[in-house]
Amino acid sequence: MKRWYVVQVYTGFEDIVRADLLKRIEEEEVQDLFGEVLVPTGEVASFFSAEEPKKEKIFPGYLLVQMDMTGETYRIVLSLSRVTRFLGGEKPAALSDGEVERIFSQMSGELSVTSDVAPFVVGGEVHI
Repeated sequence: MKRWYVVQVYTGFEDIVRADLLKRIEEEEVQDLFGEVLVPTGEVASFFSAEEPKKEKIFPGYLLVQMDMTGETYRIVLSLSRVTRFLGGEKPAALSDGEVERIFSQMSGELSVTSDVAPFVVGGEVHI
């Protein structure tokens, strides 16, 4: 049964590692062991700006990989350059259904993702 796993990669190389993994899956003809490979991105709106929301990585430095965890799939993923590790170490833990739902909610815009911290707090001092 395919489950979702988190793979840590070099920050900024998420899309390159995703393309490399998809290519390796095709070369080794193990498509039946893998599902989707995602770089989690979502629309992020600036707190003060009237600009259109832009796509940003929700978890920079991480990929989500849907796969059957076998020795072969583990080796294929870790053998790629710019891949650091699976979250969970030698015995990676699959994401729970709740975690997967939350991530997909963030990606679809149902759950907000903010890039800025609100500069004001209740009771804070403001200079005009």
